[in-house]
Amino acid sequence: MRYSFAFDDRFRLPLRGLGITESTAYADLGRDHMLVKFGLWTVAMRYDNIDHLQASGPYAWYRTIGARLSLRDRGLTFGTNADAGVCVFFKKPVTGFDPLGFIKHPALTLTLADIGGFMNGIEDRYRVAV
Repeated sequence: MRYSFAFDDRFRLPLRGLGITESTAYADLGRDHMLVKFGLWTVAMRYDNIDHLQASGPYAWYRTIGARLSLRDRGLTFGTNADAGVCVFFKKPVTGFDPLGFIKHPALTLTLADIGGFMNGIEDRYRVAV
């Protein structure tokens, strides 16, 4: 099942400059793993590495739009709007921000169009606390 990102029109052009468009930004829920593409960035993990999910937002746009690394906790955000998203917390941190995989992320926030559907899709595939 593929979930699209919810693009705020105000940020569509700057995101396109980073290679982030409707066709290059999505979350795929496979049989036993999740794959998230966000322009040049990719995060992949098995469902058994997901600790829990949490709906979140609204956010400050300057902390959300684009691929963002939190310096406080190394959390990763793939953001296309400042309204709402879902945060996926991992049991073991995953790679995704830097191409060499030196930075590991304990959580990933996604600003998807169907947050509830995404959360239910993961819960259906693997018993994850929501």
